[in-house]
Amino acid sequence: MNTLERLYLLDECLGRTSFRVRYDSFKNYLEEKFDVVRYGKRTFHRDIQEIKNKIEIEFPTLFDQHGQILLYDKKKDEYRYALEDFSINQRLTNSELNLVARKLSYNRHLFEDGKHESLVNKLRSIALTLELESEHEPLPWNPIELIGSRSGSQNLDLILNSIYRKTPIRVFRERFGKKGNTYDLLPLMVKEYNNGWYTGWYLLGFPVNESQQKIKLDIKPLRLLALDGIKEVVPLNVKLKIDVPRGFNPSDYFRNSMGIIRSNLKGELKPEAVILETIEGSWIYDYIKEYPIHKSQLILLDDTQKRKLKFKIEVEVDDDLKRFLMKYSDVVKAI
Repeated sequence: MNTLERLYLLDECLGRTSFRVRYDSFKNYLEEKFDVVRYGKRTFHRDIQEIKNKIEIEFPTLFDQHGQILLYDKKKDEYRYALEDFSINQRLTNSELNLVARKLSYNRHLFEDGKHESLVNKLRSIALTLELESEHEPLPWNPIELIGSRSGSQNLDLILNSIYRKTPIRVFRERFGKKGNTYDLLPLMVKEYNNGWYTGWYLLGFPVNESQQKIKLDIKPLRLLALDGIKEVVPLNVKLKIDVPRGFNPSDYFRNSMGIIRSNLKGELKPEAVILETIEGSWIYDYIKEYPIHKSQLILLDDTQKRKLKFKIEVEVDDDLKRFLMKYSDVVKAI
């Protein structure tokens, strides 16, 4: 563990009212949580001094107003911060995390089918965990496990900037160590999708070339690329005049699909009416009613006595629909 990582952890411990920061307690914390076996007193005092120096350099106003922010209780032989909710690391406080959660609730249009609730609940869970950690002795295990950052997310900032600025990009694709193709695109949106096994992010864009001066956006030519297969993204020095037809929405690319992967090369797939029926008394009866399998879902018959549904969806008959029917063939059938 390097010095920066230790300082981050020491700062977190100093922010917990329940954690008595002294050499022995912090040494044991590093050993139990992070398998750090060599941590001497001299290193501990050097880390404490580093935090003091950082406070004086990065928080001069607070230092002028309150004097020493990092206090030492000689009688108890322990260190603590003089200010509540103080940190040398630029992290969000509990109140700030809850504020972000509220902002997400107000912007639920960014999420499909109430999926904003998942992220809101994660943020509130983190805020509550931080609050409880500051009031109680730390647990020897993590009380909450969240999905980490996805592969490809390092390009997200540049992609989102290009979407808002309406500027094209060049995408270099490489999948599982094998070099792929290069694509010039006007990025339009980033789509998150979970296929029941893997959750990924996908970039949807309109193909362009450097000789073009004007483009008219349309759904059919759009290309979809997985972010975790994108090795590099480079802005293109191309000024485009973009014609956006009235009512154009790139998300319509997915409107008639059960999944996300569609072929741009096999011609246009047209949605068809698919009639499905659940097996009498099956567990999926309640789930289909509560969580529609597609936005077009329309219940034709609801037999509450037999716990049986007959419903219709308007979708493209593609591989994703076939996979769904095969996966749930014991409880759902096409009629």
